[in-house]
Amino acid sequence: MASPLKKAVLTLLCVVLMADTAAAQRRTPHFAFPTKRMLDQFGLHRAWASQATLNRASDEVRHLVADEEVTYVQSRAGIVTAFDNQTGKRLWARLLGRRDRPSFPATSNDEAAFIAVDITLFAIEKRTGNELWTFQLKKHPSSGPATDGDQLFIGAIDGNIYAYDLRRIHALHKENRLPEWSYQTLAWQYRTTWVMTSPAVASGRVVAFASRDGSLYSLALPTSREKQTLLAVDKDRVSGSLLTIPKPTLRFQLETDDRIVAPIALANGRIYMVTQNIGGSRIYCVDANSGKLRWAVPTGFPVYHKPQVIGDQVFVATSHGGMYCLSAETGMEIWRNSKSVEFLAATPNVVFASDVVNNIVLLNREDGTPMGKLPLRNFSVRIENDRTDRVIISTESGLVVCIHEKGREFPLYHMHPDRKPIVPEFAAAVPAAPEPADDSDDGDSE
Repeated sequence: MASPLKKAVLTLLCVVLMADTAAAQRRTPHFAFPTKRMLDQFGLHRAWASQATLNRASDEVRHLVADEEVTYVQSRAGIVTAFDNQTGKRLWARLLGRRDRPSFPATSNDEAAFIAVDITLFAIEKRTGNELWTFQLKKHPSSGPATDGDQLFIGAIDGNIYAYDLRRIHALHKENRLPEWSYQTLAWQYRTTWVMTSPAVASGRVVAFASRDGSLYSLALPTSREKQTLLAVDKDRVSGSLLTIPKPTLRFQLETDDRIVAPIALANGRIYMVTQNIGGSRIYCVDANSGKLRWAVPTGFPVYHKPQVIGDQVFVATSHGGMYCLSAETGMEIWRNSKSVEFLAATPNVVFASDVVNNIVLLNREDGTPMGKLPLRNFSVRIENDRTDRVIISTESGLVVCIHEKGREFPLYHMHPDRKPIVPEFAAAVPAAPEPADDSDDGDSE
């Protein structure tokens, strides 16, 4: 039999262990999931919830991005999972490159997603996950890829921005001449004064990008006729020297005395950028064609997030001073919410944002007043969605959730409204006309 002393010691150990367990449970945050009851009070609906493919014990989400159709979850180990934005169906999952290699957020066009892993560029078919092509980049990238549909732009650590012709790549791939002939995929390159740290932006004939030293560049891309020369592949030349490739024209170079840290935005022919110095940040709006400064607004706080242009408003989130809503036309402050630190999405009436403790807050889009909050701190990986009105969030372990307002089964397209699919309109049901009264006499006729 155990002595009374041993019994007392065992009892004390049990009490200590129970106390430690209770304390640990108190320290462990409760996992909040966006339930129907939570969302109903704000007129919201959980469209779908899906799990990305990754090892939840050792892997985590590195990048979360989306276009109008597909959401991409990129894990630290290199696994990419794609979900249909409308249904949440997992479209595909695959490992790109070697495990645990550095990668950049995906970008996409109508057909493919482009992902840079280490020094390799992958083109993956959006809906199937099939590899379209892959080749080695000329230099290690310093920023993620961007595309205008015809060309792919990527900044490199040597201070150059490289433009690759997508149609040329497809042609060479079909002829099984990649990677040997990959040098012919380079449409042009442009030397900057310093390294690019954020993706380029492109629209129409303009591509804009910024370097770390505070310089903003705007280039005029080759015309359609000049691009035709890029389609011709000289099949008779085996050793092959570089073809004569039309170079872009520098529209302007705007130099500032401050650093450009946040990604730049391009919308409606205007470039929006943020410079940073010891006194805070300054938000610029510049004409993309002429380089003319339209307006500049100073803030007393650092800005690390990309300015988000939704309609005629620009949303700029600072690190400590809240989120500004500015007029895209004049730069005048429409409102500022001091508790918001990240833009997430916007509908015609509501702006979704993150607050300082990582709740999702709902703000009145007209004046910025708080309308409520969702305690979803576990969903710490979030998309700053300037494409549609969908709120897309994820846990670090890859549980992805999409939320939207009730009654909006089809998303609003902010950046590219022309891409919105045509939805058939159904006429309201018309009540059937009453049958005519029967004038015949059911009784005996006289």
